[in-house]
Amino acid sequence: ASGSVTGDDYVGGLVGWNNSSTVSDSHFSGSVSGKDRVGGFVGGNSDESAITGAYATSAVAGDNYVGGFAGENLYASISDSYGSGSVSGDRDYVGGFAGKNSIASLSNSYAANSVSGSSSVGGLIGWNYGATITNAYATGAVIAKGDEVGGLVGTNSDGSSITNSYASGTVNGKKQVGGLVGRNIDSSATNTYAIGAAFAKGNGAVGGLIGTNVSGVLTNAWWHNAVNSSGVGSGSSLGVTKTSATAAFYPPTHPVYAAGTPGQWDRATPIWDFYVNELPRLHFENHAGNSYAPLAGNPVAAAAATLQTEPRLKTQLNNIKDVSAIDDPAAL
Repeated sequence: ASGSVTGDDYVGGLVGWNNSSTVSDSHFSGSVSGKDRVGGFVGGNSDESAITGAYATSAVAGDNYVGGFAGENLYASISDSYGSGSVSGDRDYVGGFAGKNSIASLSNSYAANSVSGSSSVGGLIGWNYGATITNAYATGAVIAKGDEVGGLVGTNSDGSSITNSYASGTVNGKKQVGGLVGRNIDSSATNTYAIGAAFAKGNGAVGGLIGTNVSGVLTNAWWHNAVNSSGVGSGSSLGVTKTSATAAFYPPTHPVYAAGTPGQWDRATPIWDFYVNELPRLHFENHAGNSYAPLAGNPVAAAAATLQTEPRLKTQLNNIKDVSAIDDPAAL
C-alpha cells in the first residue's frame, strides 16, 4: 500500500492497531501523521500479535510513541522487518523503528531513519521496556531536545536485553546520550558495538557506547569514534572496550570476536558475517558491499554468490517477494 495517512491515536500506514493478529509479507510507502502511537507500518502491535517480513518507507510524524515502523510494540513480536525514511516526534518515546518496545520482542530487523524527538529517543527504539532486541541495527542520525538519547535505544530499562546489535549514526541530546544506548538501567547489552559520535549539551553524561549505566550488565561491548573520551558517561564501564580505530575491527584476530570464549560473536549459526576491510555485519543483512572473503573460523559459504542467494531480508527491496526459490540474486 502507498499514500498519506492522518489521524489522532493508533495511526499506521497499513494497520492502525494490530490486536491478537498476524501480519506478514506486507509493506507501506508514503507519509503517516498523528498524535500518539503513530508508526510507518502499524500504530500499535499488541496482545501476542506477530508481524514478520514487512517494511515501511515513510515520513512519520507525531507526539508520543512514534516510530518508523511501529508506534508501540506491546506484548507482541516483530521480526524480519525494517523502517526507513524520517521520524519526528514532538514529545517522548520516538524511535527509528518503534517508539516503545514493551514486554515484547524485536529480531532480525533494522531502521535507516533520521530521528528527532524530545526524551527517550533512539535510532531503533525510543524506550525498550522489559523487552528483547536481538540481531538488530540502526544507521540514522538521532537528534533530541531532552534526555536519554541513543544511536540504537534511548532508554533500555526494567530487565531489557540487547543482543547482537549495533548502531552507526551520530547522536545529539541534552544529557544521558550514548552511541548505542542513552540510559541503561537494570538491563543488559551483549555483543554490541557503536561507531557514531555522541554529543550532549553542557555537562550532560555522554559516552561513545552508553550515556548512563545504572546497575546494567555490559558484555563484549565495543565502540570507537574520534569525539568521545569514554565509552560510558556515567556508571560502570565493565565489559566496555574502545578499539584503537574503526579499522581495528577488521582483522580476525581482534578480540571483538572473542573466539573460543563463552561470549564469542556467533560465526557458526551464523549470526555475524565478517568481511575484509569492513565492520562486522549481521548475517540477515545479506550485505553486498565490499568483496566478501571468509575469515578463518567462519564456516559461512566461501563465495559471495552463495551469500547473495540465501533468502534473507534485503536492504533495498522494492516489493515483498518470495525469494526462497530464486537462485539468481539479480532477479531481486
